Amino acid sequence: MKKLAKALSKKGTLIFFLVVLFVFLPTAFNKEAQTDVRAIMTAIGIDKSNDEYEVSCLMVIPTIGTDPNSGIQLVSAKGETVSQAVNQLSRDLGKEIGFAHCDIIIMNDEAIEENITKTLDYFIRGYNITKKAYVVNCPEGAKEMLKTTLKEKSLPTLLLANLVNREDNAVMGVGSDVDLIYRNYFEKSGVNYLNVFELEKDDSESGGDSQNSGENGGGSSSMGGQQEQKKLTSNNKLVFLKNGVKSCEIEQDEGTLYSIYKGQIDRGYLYLEDVEEKEKSHAKVGVDLVKIKRKNKYVFEDGKPTIKCKITLVVALHEISDEDLDETQVDNSRTHIGEGVKEAIREKLTESANIILEKSVEHNTDIYEFYNKFYKHNNKKWKEYFEGLENKEDYLNDCQIKLEITIKDKF
Repeated sequence: MKKLAKALSKKGTLIFFLVVLFVFLPTAFNKEAQTDVRAIMTAIGIDKSNDEYEVSCLMVIPTIGTDPNSGIQLVSAKGETVSQAVNQLSRDLGKEIGFAHCDIIIMNDEAIEENITKTLDYFIRGYNITKKAYVVNCPEGAKEMLKTTLKEKSLPTLLLANLVNREDNAVMGVGSDVDLIYRNYFEKSGVNYLNVFELEKDDSESGGDSQNSGENGGGSSSMGGQQEQKKLTSNNKLVFLKNGVKSCEIEQDEGTLYSIYKGQIDRGYLYLEDVEEKEKSHAKVGVDLVKIKRKNKYVFEDGKPTIKCKITLVVALHEISDEDLDETQVDNSRTHIGEGVKEAIREKLTESANIILEKSVEHNTDIYEFYNKFYKHNNKKWKEYFEGLENKEDYLNDCQIKLEITIKDKF
């Protein structure tokens, strides 16, 4: 009896094991891949037009090949709010949306004319987006920028966020990620800045390029036809936000000076006009800023908050042209930067610094962060000064910035 019971026990265990195996093994082999149930996005574009939003995304599609963009598709959907557009996109794709791998958020002009932190908060709380994702502005439209990146064969869209720190003239400009935007938003000044990317006609490509753009506009795609080729450009132009809303913009020259002031640039380029040198008059000169150092001090002069920005530049001549020459002459043999060029550099940077300060006052936007910097670095005098103001919002009227620029030859 004991032997029989033992045999039945072993047989029962074997039967149970076989039942479990036949029930669960097929489901293990037929388990859906992650990309079959979840759409993985690497970039978000938000366009607002009137009262409608369009959310466009770059979606990863697993594929085999050497083209870095072959596994990327542009998808989009519209809605009365950003959340409605995202939900519509999810329904169109038949998948959950995943933004955890998204490293850049692009917004058009109308989208940043309202508090962008509300939009960012939606993605952080609802989709766990990384706070290291960059936020940028594209006036021509976020979707158009994403389309352009797909058509540029040399530009892997998986590394799109690297554009924030890449400039045509080797200028490593300032960039704002989600974390920095939130930290600045809750500062007293409440000022943020975004890189501006623009789309320009690309004359190097023929208009009939038939490369698949991979676009799918919420279930439909627009392919074929001769289209004007565009390219992305970013020349250190910045747009400033106050309390999350667009306030003002600065152009390329001012953007370069602001990057120097912030200490987030170690090399760059300046284009100078009407330079007076011994051998040339009214010349146009391109100068490489080979090395940049800066040190800021926050002091009071005549009772006014004053930023003293000491800048040391190591420069090299890049090109010279004047109105008497048909072509630009790139002079690689010249090793000396004349006083005329040095003075033109000082004037250009000083003018840019003053333009930024004027825009700060005009738009009541503390671009140089006088409040935050003086509160931190010269607290006692700042408190005395600030408490003495009748209208606390007028402190920018008294603020000033002074540059001390030392220029050295590269050679």
